Amino acid sequence: MVGNLTLSRWEEGYLISNVAVHPDFRRRSIARRLMEAAIRWAEEKGAPWLVLEVRRQNTAAKNLYQSLGFVTVDVTSEMRAASNLALPKDLDAEDEVGELSLRRDWPRLWQLHQSSLTPPGLRILGKEPDDFRPSLASLLSNGLGRFFAGREMRHWGVEKEGELVALLTLDASRMGFSNKMEILVHPRWLGEVEKGLMARAAGFLARFPRGPVQAKIRRSSPETVSLFQKWGLREAQTLERMGLGLKNQKGE
Repeated sequence: MVGNLTLSRWEEGYLISNVAVHPDFRRRSIARRLMEAAIRWAEEKGAPWLVLEVRRQNTAAKNLYQSLGFVTVDVTSEMRAASNLALPKDLDAEDEVGELSLRRDWPRLWQLHQSSLTPPGLRILGKEPDDFRPSLASLLSNGLGRFFAGREMRHWGVEKEGELVALLTLDASRMGFSNKMEILVHPRWLGEVEKGLMARAAGFLARFPRGPVQAKIRRSSPETVSLFQKWGLREAQTLERMGLGLKNQKGE
């Protein structure tokens, strides 16, 4: 066995993972032939698209995927800090950051998620509006988690021109476990609203034990990674999600 590729059903399309070639057999187009076989197989099954994730620094793999027609549709950076964020005291922001309610604001969250997420005609993330509508079961589960595990979750957003352009989700622990943070920013406002979100995050986390922080930054860029590094976070990995639209059985 000198090469491998895993193809898994993912929503209405397929996910490619574990693309690997034995070091002694590289540069013989084995990875390309594996990818071409996966594309043909998915087309024969009538799948609308293929999706994969690749590390941002893996230029050789990205060049291969791009040569086969894949395009980048999203970028996510995972960052970590050893303890709660120690941000500068002058991190006050001009933008007003307001708390959101999942029960009330889920339509606006869906619109933010969809904004410029994929190139026109390549919808591969499979998110529908109802995916953001919280169910009674999920609300109950979150409530029990807060009660028994000492966790507390908050959602904050930044509004511009009547539109929700950024979202901060914080899941903090009162028991010293990891505090989890996720930030999503509309592409138009990247680099302009993160300061206010981080000021709110620092103020909220100051009420909890100084546990480690895990941050996930959607729509990431080298500039945003550099910005968060200044606030005490280090980059663990950055993954580019790439997609390929396929012809279905009707030839569309």
